[in-house]
Amino acid sequence: KDMIRANVVPLFDSSGVLKVVRKIERTVVHDYHGVEYLKEIITRRGIDVVIADPLVSLHEAEENANNEMHIVLAALRGIARDTNVAVHYVHHNRKGDGSSADAMRGAVSLRDGTRSLRMLAHMTDLEAQELRVPADVVPYLVGSFNGKSNFEPRTVEKAWIRMMSVNLRNGTEMYDADCVGVAMSYEIPSAHELLPPEGLQEAREVIMTMALHGDPMFSDARNGEWLGHRLGGLLDLDTEVVADKALMKDLLDEWCRDGFLVKAREEVTMGNRARRVSPVYKLGNGPESAENGADPELVQR
Repeated sequence: KDMIRANVVPLFDSSGVLKVVRKIERTVVHDYHGVEYLKEIITRRGIDVVIADPLVSLHEAEENANNEMHIVLAALRGIARDTNVAVHYVHHNRKGDGSSADAMRGAVSLRDGTRSLRMLAHMTDLEAQELRVPADVVPYLVGSFNGKSNFEPRTVEKAWIRMMSVNLRNGTEMYDADCVGVAMSYEIPSAHELLPPEGLQEAREVIMTMALHGDPMFSDARNGEWLGHRLGGLLDLDTEVVADKALMKDLLDEWCRDGFLVKAREEVTMGNRARRVSPVYKLGNGPESAENGADPELVQR
């Protein structure tokens, strides 16, 4: 408690409410007093990160007006520049939408003027189906993902967070104990954890046999001869079903990460058609290949 008390700073100025931008009549301006007050606290306390939660608490601008929200962001950038801190702000999405940065409530200048954007959105029914998440867990899962495609390569991968209720065990004879929500990391079960070991071993043996005979192992899931279709029956998967196909893709990706398979491109004869370059899997040279008895010379070829 003493540590918390020593490090919690009340952020309000002489007016009773801290603002970095105020609206005077119809004009939006930087609040010099509020900005300098905040900068003084940051410098004196040696603060590294400032979090505005929610952003609307720091300004009087019209949230839907691009020019006004641009002034708000300019004030925050100035604080970050002058005090060498990272400024994070928390903002809300429109109700019922959270799949992209376009879902942010208010002016687009909030999205465009932000250096790094992290989105939070509840797991959708389709994601739950593809990731094989138990139905009773889905309502408590939130995905975190990059919302700025111009900042780093866009990815469909998300970091998943599970909201858990934690009992503080502070109950008395008169009052029940308090419970608080705590965000905890949630790991999606891997394909290896969900599939039968016997079927996985059979699938590996089929792959090694195909490699030995020089049979092409197509890696494009849109190809009717995709390797996943060939292995699905061994694992009791119907690769025409969305969830099963996604699980098979995950399995093949895991084998690539383990070094059992590698992705390549090679000329392949398609029946009576001419040879063409196609994306394929090749037997890798990772530790899992050796564990499954892969011929080192075959791997090199």
